[in-house]
Amino acid sequence: MVAFSEAYHNTAPKGSLLRAVAALLNRLCLDNLNSVFSAAGCITATTTSKAKFVNTTTYMTDGAFHSLAATDNFWTPNGPVLNSTATVVQANKYLLCVNAAGAATVVAGNPAPTLAQVTFTSSPDALAVFGVLSVVTNATTTFTPGTTLLGAAGITSTFNDGPGLNLTPLLADMASGAEILEANGGNTQFYLG
Repeated sequence: MVAFSEAYHNTAPKGSLLRAVAALLNRLCLDNLNSVFSAAGCITATTTSKAKFVNTTTYMTDGAFHSLAATDNFWTPNGPVLNSTATVVQANKYLLCVNAAGAATVVAGNPAPTLAQVTFTSSPDALAVFGVLSVVTNATTTFTPGTTLLGAAGITSTFNDGPGLNLTPLLADMASGAEILEANGGNTQFYLG
């Protein structure tokens, strides 16, 4: 499928719907090379400002299979401070990822007033998403990733295994996928039902 869509990607006019579809197919193929095949069991770690996973997890990066045993204090959230002025509710999501060597990586979203409004400006490349940590502050609490305890007063944190639908909006803006946004002069809208 990659070769088929790549042929169209290289010959289709820039900004055409055909080029956009080829870019989307390429991205979907690349994403399938970085997958998780079992529930990691992501939860708060012993050091309660960090995250861990409790199940041995089978995953793939760049098309190669790996297995990683449960590990405590594995991920340290990073990114911007939430509600730094302690005057508004703010939320963010953190993709809990692993690379081929079994090393932890956290990809922070862009903070927003609600979890539903959190976006990501980049997709984890050559990383498997084991889970997602979601954090919401109240209007008077600041959350400093990697420092504030995940169970602190005024902080609501939840975990989900796998990437869920968190990366779906990125399909239009990854790798060569910028063509999707350029199709039809930028007026094309794609709906995922």
